[in-house]
Amino acid sequence: MAADGLAPVAEAAAAVVVSNPPYVPSGELSRLAPEIARYEPRRALDGGPDGLEVARRVLDQAQRVLAPGGALLMELGGKAQVQALARWWNAGPGRLGPLRVLA
Repeated sequence: MAADGLAPVAEAAAAVVVSNPPYVPSGELSRLAPEIARYEPRRALDGGPDGLEVARRVLDQAQRVLAPGGALLMELGGKAQVQALARWWNAGPGRLGPLRVLA
């Protein structure tokens, strides 16, 4: 299924959610290698000011659609982004549980 977010997915219906969101910070788009910048649409690359705008939205939506014991697998831009996203997740209220990183 291709969709903008997980809105079409029923509550607690997914055993696994796989996401490759855009994760390049907006300010770094002009510095991308030509072979990437020329062939990838901007919306596939631009992850907002810190590169995590879409990833945070996917995490929030995954809480609703994942069945108990389900997993979210997401590609991100590197260790610093993973750490920032984990801090944001673990500090938020009403989370399903801690974010575990498998690198």
